[in-house]
Amino acid sequence: MSDVNRQVVLRRRPTGLVDPDDVRHVLHHPGGVGTLRRAAADAGIPAITMETGGPHILEDEAVATGVKGINNMLHNLNMHKTLRLWIIPQPVFYQSTWVRSNQGGIMLAMVELDEKVAGFANFYQWQHNEFCALGNLMVAPWARSQGVAQHLVEVMEQIARERYKAPLMKVSCFNANAGGLLLYTRLGYQTVGIVERRAPDGSRVALVQLEKALP
Repeated sequence: MSDVNRQVVLRRRPTGLVDPDDVRHVLHHPGGVGTLRRAAADAGIPAITMETGGPHILEDEAVATGVKGINNMLHNLNMHKTLRLWIIPQPVFYQSTWVRSNQGGIMLAMVELDEKVAGFANFYQWQHNEFCALGNLMVAPWARSQGVAQHLVEVMEQIARERYKAPLMKVSCFNANAGGLLLYTRLGYQTVGIVERRAPDGSRVALVQLEKALP
């Protein structure tokens, strides 16, 4: 996933005592110009697009949700009789907007100091039960030397262990980033490789690759 696409819902929220994990949001919209969904809508063909999580990963829960949704749709269209699989009506939204990140990956951790965003970190790559690779780790200049970077790394390690069951954490850091290299070394990361990269001005730089086994 090269860009973060976060959908911000503008209308209607589910009410009542409902477990958020049991709620599937439906966005009723013809789709953007150039999409298959929009072409089908313009041609008068009903179409459904389902988002099922991250790239290159087959998520069993998302697949099961899709099957339930299709069976419910067929039931409501009198095409296939079955038991209704959702007792709680799923919320339908008719308006939305998109917020796109100018950095790759998915933002997972953010630190605030004095009600201002002090820094954030993300994973640019991950494999369940195998590893997580730290992507961007950025701290605002005014928030540096206050332990924000270390806190972000520790939070990302916790997310890797608990959410992705990853036994290994990977990071990469350019040789000019002395502060980052010192931080990762202090936190137990070990160098496993060095690869050559080119800076924007064409000069040679070294990208140091580090790893840490997660307890």
